[in-house]
Amino acid sequence: CYLNTFQVTRTHLYFIDARLFTFMPYIVELWLEENHISYIDQESFRNLSRLKCLKLSHNPIESLDKTIFDRLTKLEILQISNTKISDISARAFKDLGMLHYLDMSYSIIEDIPYDVFTYTHLLQHINMSSSPLSHIDFSSFSNLTSLRLLDVSNIPAQLLKHFNTNALNHASNLLQIHVQHSELCCILQDTICHSQTAEYNLLSSCYRIIANNSIKSIAVLLFVIILFSNYLAANVWFKKRLEENLWCRCILACNL
Repeated sequence: CYLNTFQVTRTHLYFIDARLFTFMPYIVELWLEENHISYIDQESFRNLSRLKCLKLSHNPIESLDKTIFDRLTKLEILQISNTKISDISARAFKDLGMLHYLDMSYSIIEDIPYDVFTYTHLLQHINMSSSPLSHIDFSSFSNLTSLRLLDVSNIPAQLLKHFNTNALNHASNLLQIHVQHSELCCILQDTICHSQTAEYNLLSSCYRIIANNSIKSIAVLLFVIILFSNYLAANVWFKKRLEENLWCRCILACNL
């Protein structure tokens, strides 16, 4: 069968058998959204070596075997949002070297392993919003040199208190960080020490994120301006660095 798109949505599909796609090796897009899928056999996708888009959102999937995405070396889009998945194995994405878009939002994932993105160098968009994360190692993002958008909005505020800007130093293409509905006011006072060295290092890190990206989006700037709004006016060095960027000059004129 030369079928390249397979779409089954809003049905009473409850599980994915290992043999379902055995004779459909040419599938490029697989849409299985808005069903009642709670179980997917670990062998279900093994024969889909050409698959580029996999959508499993809006299903009561409770767990994913750590090898379920093995051999999906051409996968570019993966959506597992609005599920009951509670954890992601550190090696779950090891074969997804071509992955560009990952949506894990509105799940019940509690932990993001520090090495989960080790092999996903081409990831450009990560959405982890609205998940009850209890732990996230922000060094996980240090390997993502192609990252353009990171959405961590509406996650527990205590996680953002441990946000380390150094983790994004290598994200030279980053344009947007979404942190809506999070208690940003807590971050500065809990993460900055009172020594001049600590203040300089943290602010320098934020500036490097801005400078390295030739800012085209207002989102990152708003993140930095809001985060440090009570501190910028008193820090001449950082304010001067921001003023070197056209977007920054506009925002500073309106906010400081």
